[in-house]
Amino acid sequence: MRIRAGGGSSRYQLQITRSEISSRHAPGIAGRGGGGTLNKSYGVHVNPGVLYTLGAVATVLLALAGIVIGPGVVAVALGLIAMMFFANRPRPGFILWLVGTATIPIWAGVDVVAFIAPSTAIVIVLIPLLLKHGVWKIGAADAIVGLFLIFCLFGAAISDVPPSAIATVMVQWIPAYIVGRALTPTVGRSFVYGAIASVFAGVGAWAIIEFVLDAHVFETFYGFSDQSFWRTIQSRGGVDRSEAAFGHAIALGGALAVGIPFVLVAPFRKRTRVILLLLVGVGIICTFSRGPMLAGAATALLAVIFLRKELGKSFGWGFVLLAGVAGFALVPRLLEFFNSAGNELADGTNYRERLFASFFNDLQLIGTADGVFTDSAGTHYRQYTSIDSAFIDIGLTYGLLPLGLIIVGIVAIVLGALRGNATPARVAILGQLPTLFTVALITQYGAVVWFVAGIASANAFTNFRQPAPVLTKPNARLAEKHLRRHRQLR
Repeated sequence: MRIRAGGGSSRYQLQITRSEISSRHAPGIAGRGGGGTLNKSYGVHVNPGVLYTLGAVATVLLALAGIVIGPGVVAVALGLIAMMFFANRPRPGFILWLVGTATIPIWAGVDVVAFIAPSTAIVIVLIPLLLKHGVWKIGAADAIVGLFLIFCLFGAAISDVPPSAIATVMVQWIPAYIVGRALTPTVGRSFVYGAIASVFAGVGAWAIIEFVLDAHVFETFYGFSDQSFWRTIQSRGGVDRSEAAFGHAIALGGALAVGIPFVLVAPFRKRTRVILLLLVGVGIICTFSRGPMLAGAATALLAVIFLRKELGKSFGWGFVLLAGVAGFALVPRLLEFFNSAGNELADGTNYRERLFASFFNDLQLIGTADGVFTDSAGTHYRQYTSIDSAFIDIGLTYGLLPLGLIIVGIVAIVLGALRGNATPARVAILGQLPTLFTVALITQYGAVVWFVAGIASANAFTNFRQPAPVLTKPNARLAEKHLRRHRQLR
């Protein structure tokens, strides 16, 4: 049992671990022989200095092994060790995937049978954890995702869907969905909110520092695959745009916009949430991408409308006031900057308009559309060197039926929000629509979107709308009484 602060110095939360509940309420089961005795745990206490020494020796041995037998064997050995370490640690495993996906560039992946992105490699490490602690109940959203996968595979069987496109679905998108879907009910609502808010606020701070110092960490990192073309830094109006580890300014901005509703409802003090929100918002601005800026504004507005209970009246109106002041100060300057880059923006807008006007007639019910071809740089359509829309890209690559399933899922989220079933993850998905219309699911941005879709799906099995059980400060003595009683029973 633990008593810990929850949301501020004036609130306390009482938590009882699963093992304590089982031993307290079912002692006959917890005992070794079922005779009613409590199960006791015995441990060996090891000096931390010994552990550090052993860790240092193991690191040196692994480095020598890498020189002698090759880095691939060492990577496999480290992966197996990581599997064992995280097998019974859901929250560290959740953090590992989230931090790794947000901070490791996709071109650090490797080509094996298919391209293994860093986010996918982490999912492989977490397989024992997912099998042991994941929640695998099937819901309506899971059925839509399953049908989407089946249609994509069927399209590959009857048409010329590129193997790399099928690999993207099976090796990147679906595993990311599974992590969000299976681990969210296990690690808990407050932890999910706090983890996503913290990680993406950190990425926002990274984007700000990258812009201010003009320091692009991965610009000279070539990686281990043919995906290294993502390291090139984009510019707009003669200004380099922040990309962090996402390889594209729009991908970074879209991922940061995903974090906004989680920041707003994170289990932190109001002051902390405001600081994290500023980091995310300014980070989006440093990408100089119109789609993510619109997505950030739309996400914040949807959060204020549909997450009123989670935000609270005081924080909700305070956030509206803060957003209004920030918009009044920043929007004129942003418009001035975009006007200075008028030709560049106009070219991009015209390009997307022509693409939207021409793609529908070439769509197939299932499978790749006419005029689509792929190379190491991605999917191309006729004279268009890039497909700047996630919806168009899915339709052209996988067919009209898979695209229709995605649209059905989005409509279901909209209807659920109108019925009062909005959650931060669902608001994040709806707020992404401006970005999804202007960029495909490139780099690890696609994994982030599918991960959040998995969290949204997990809401069917986790009551995200109920506040966490807390004991207010006047009842702290009651919590201490429960703790003393529990210790006497043990």
